[in-house]
Amino acid sequence: MSLRVVFQMDPLSCLNFQRDSTVALIEEGQRRGHEIYYYTPSTLSWREGHLRAWGAKLETGKSNQESLVSGASEHLELETFDTLFIRQDPPFDMGYITTTHLLDHLSGKVFMVNDPQGIRQSPEKILITHFPDLMPPTLITQEAPEIQDFLDQHHDVVMKPLYEFGGEGVLRLKKNDQNIMAAIDLFRKAYPHQPWMIQKFLPEILEGDHRLFLLDGELMAGYTRIPAHNSIRSNAARGGSATAYKPNARDQEICRHIGPILKKRGLFFVGIDIIGSYLIEINVTSPTGLRVLDRLYDMNSASLIWDALEKKSKTF
Repeated sequence: MSLRVVFQMDPLSCLNFQRDSTVALIEEGQRRGHEIYYYTPSTLSWREGHLRAWGAKLETGKSNQESLVSGASEHLELETFDTLFIRQDPPFDMGYITTTHLLDHLSGKVFMVNDPQGIRQSPEKILITHFPDLMPPTLITQEAPEIQDFLDQHHDVVMKPLYEFGGEGVLRLKKNDQNIMAAIDLFRKAYPHQPWMIQKFLPEILEGDHRLFLLDGELMAGYTRIPAHNSIRSNAARGGSATAYKPNARDQEICRHIGPILKKRGLFFVGIDIIGSYLIEINVTSPTGLRVLDRLYDMNSASLIWDALEKKSKTF
């Protein structure tokens, strides 16, 4: 059965066509004969009870921007689609949140990956606080005395802004550092309107963290991300590399614990980050890494997502 599918995503000019997971999903959907369209969040409009956006139909061929767009731009009536992918990158700011409120009007009419209410209620760093037994010692605050007390207790911590992504703004602080107040002042200037997360430093990060993917609440696959030399950030954008990884018993325990809750929230495709035995982050906006899975395991990870999506569409 052919589906009409639309992607809410970043501009095509911002994508790396060889690495981007959204492009992988589009290519696989096109290969299956589905009608694929896209629009950017800034073109979203609500008028007289109808939600629409200015977008275009997509084709794939050479995996580059020029070959992806087909046909003239047009107004897309979003309630006429079977499935909508929400795939723009954070930051998770008021612009992002506003799009989730508007997309709520499609609830019950269009299957959305992921559900906008579920995304809105699941900020990626805060969501782990609902699973205190799975996370490392953590503080969320903007108060310098709280940070100093936490540092006195744990001696070695990592501080990061709550609503950035891709390793942006991550700092490591030690109890006897001379620049603790300078780091706090830096955060006050750079991130004045959001709290910060401070976590006990986990030395296992030096050997890598584990990015695992859950599909409809079930563990799908995963790999290890290894930081560059002298770095604690394992993101590919920060010079990290990836190796194959077989999830261990603790990883599977974490997935069994959180999977049903994520599924209940309508979070169909999710990426989680684990360091050692601790859950660090739950990525619900636009999880990346499908191309990495394909390279490491000689697989078609987007195909697994489309298989589950097509099955879901029959009962939606």
